[in-house]
Amino acid sequence: MYVAAQRVRSASGVGINVFIYRHASAKVPTRSDGAIDVVRVAEEFPGQLVSSNTQIPPGGNEVLSYLDIAAADGTSVDQLASLSLPRKPGGIVIPHVWPHNGIGARFGTRSFVHEAAAAEEFGQLKDAMIDALRSPQTTRKSGAAPPLTIEVSHLADVLSFSLKQESRERLLSLGVSLPAVGSINITTTTLDDFEAVLGAFARHVAPLLTNMALDQLSAVGGVQFVPASGGDVIWELTRPIHTNATTLPELADWANALLAQAVKSPTIELEPVIAAELEQFESRFMLLVDDIERLPPERNPLALGLEPRPGKILYKDKAVDFLKRALLAVQPS
Repeated sequence: MYVAAQRVRSASGVGINVFIYRHASAKVPTRSDGAIDVVRVAEEFPGQLVSSNTQIPPGGNEVLSYLDIAAADGTSVDQLASLSLPRKPGGIVIPHVWPHNGIGARFGTRSFVHEAAAAEEFGQLKDAMIDALRSPQTTRKSGAAPPLTIEVSHLADVLSFSLKQESRERLLSLGVSLPAVGSINITTTTLDDFEAVLGAFARHVAPLLTNMALDQLSAVGGVQFVPASGGDVIWELTRPIHTNATTLPELADWANALLAQAVKSPTIELEPVIAAELEQFESRFMLLVDDIERLPPERNPLALGLEPRPGKILYKDKAVDFLKRALLAVQPS
């Protein structure tokens, strides 16, 4: 289970949005002390989005503070409600990451706050989170296209990924030319090493098995990974930022949202989820801006050669530079 509560600001106001994800039987990363690694879960393996409670419409919002909690599915709401913000003699370091009885927690704000204000903000985010958990609201809309399905088989130390037959037939009916390869195999040791460097393996498998980029998959209902023997969803393509921009103003709003996320990143490397979003920004930018090659270099973000594509790790300074130039190209004024 992964639950994210964010205080966000938009042109319409300020509010708290809560998103609830489940991992079912999927293995989630843990720390050396046995607690679930909330940072890796939040940034690489959020799970399947099952519920949300939003006071401000998602997309293009400025994140003012956030609380991330990662725990085993089935953890009671009362256990999560018992979580408290540790007090330290030297004050609270922001962002702050800590374990609590096997639960992983991360709290942060846009700027430094003194201990009393931090504790109050933490309490309000936690209260909103607990309310959302006690009264969950489904997120999948009726009539929405179901996700494509990739089945995962586990034999000895080898994992095998293959596109389910009904999903293959659905893509063929849409005119998609599927790759010749029908499955992808990887040893569990190699998988661990891969994900330690490049994030969730699923994000790279899905395009290889479908011949479709992540934004294209999102447009046809997304993709989910399930055990071939049956069971709950292991992983599902979800997006913390809405990627349905179809006009230049919407694209600019999306770029601003990505820029806020990139600036908020606590490490020099951009989180894999944001890197995937940035990859989509490049593809949409190329679709929406006419004659991009004729833009002067100072306004052409693609001239930077940053290659925001799968398999690349983007650094914050380059990502921020790319987004700022993209915004200049989309909104010259």
